[in-house]
Amino acid sequence: MAGVAILLTAALGREAVRYRVLGPEAAPWLAICHGMALDHRDFTPLAEKLAAEWRVLLWDMPGHGTSAAPHGDWSAAHMSDALEAVMAAAGADRAALLGFSYGGVVAQIFARRHPDRVAGLIAYACFTPFLARPTVPRSLVRPLVAALFGWKSWPRLKRQFAQRCALAPEAREHIKLAMEPSGKSGFLAMTRSLLLASDPDPLFRVDAPVLLVRGAEDSNGKALAAAVEALALAHPHAEQLVIPNAGHCAHLDQPDSFEAAVLPFLERLRNAGRSATRATDG
Repeated sequence: MAGVAILLTAALGREAVRYRVLGPEAAPWLAICHGMALDHRDFTPLAEKLAAEWRVLLWDMPGHGTSAAPHGDWSAAHMSDALEAVMAAAGADRAALLGFSYGGVVAQIFARRHPDRVAGLIAYACFTPFLARPTVPRSLVRPLVAALFGWKSWPRLKRQFAQRCALAPEAREHIKLAMEPSGKSGFLAMTRSLLLASDPDPLFRVDAPVLLVRGAEDSNGKALAAAVEALALAHPHAEQLVIPNAGHCAHLDQPDSFEAAVLPFLERLRNAGRSATRATDG
């Protein structure tokens, strides 16, 4: 049964982070991290389907959806702090993580910081901050973002971002509406944050099953393919799935295909957890 949105005053000073919990208390945890300028509602239909067998944690990153804007710190590391705070408040000691785009970066940061708390990782349409060199020198990030996006009107930024993220018209409209809470200043701050997230660590590994998912028509093209290759090399047993006729937001363009892609992986995780519990109890 779906939970009610709960206001959490996270361990992030005065920031309040909104989250929802769906599913039975005894079920294994799945924490879903949405993408930049979006919010948890993207994944509510999937969460509702999973809630029969999973304890699903949906949340809005600071500055997104119904969560308060951060007090100056829009970094991916800060978003990972928020995830930790929300998991603690919800009582999720250990969880599988589904991280989409920017949320996938946040999930990987959490996995590096708390490897024993990650039961599995679905890295969905995201790059890895640890297995690639920065594409832009840190000193040039702010002027570059200002030059590329700062002069554009907010309606134009929303339209262009939605077009890059999704193929389906209804998905694009959803994205433009979801972008409103962050506003132009938040969008620019998140763009800078994404470019500053790189922190090369060639030893980075997720010590849990990994699934790599992306849309076949993702507009990020070569950059995303390189990220997936780096993650696959670091995790040779990782599964890889490409969703046809889908852009960056494959879960919005092709929700049924996205569900079909992730459900078998999650089922294997759940069964593995049951087997481990039985072995411990025995």
